[in-house]
Amino acid sequence: MMPAFSLPQWVGYIAFVLGVTAFLHKSDRRLKFFNASECFVYALHFMLLGNPPASASSLISGCRSLLALKTRSPFLAAFIIGINIAMGLALVKSPLGWPPRVGPRWQSS
Repeated sequence: MMPAFSLPQWVGYIAFVLGVTAFLHKSDRRLKFFNASECFVYALHFMLLGNPPASASSLISGCRSLLALKTRSPFLAAFIIGINIAMGLALVKSPLGWPPRVGPRWQSS
């Protein structure tokens, strides 16, 4: 069991606070910016925990949130879904690795 105050857990706590902060904003731009920040910090959190599929998924979600600030292209959305699937095929080693890969597809941008 991991201690509650280890470095990976602190990084996770920071990501959680960024996520709560994101949804407190009424501005769509600020929500997307804080959501991207949360995703990037979660990517670090999962990397420190040794979970590459979840880390890659969070990284892709963060990039998607930043790109959503600039465009609403359906082609870009399809490309990001393709990247998610490709990263899943490359990184997932067991069935338990798929939930973090599939989950970000259903998040709102």
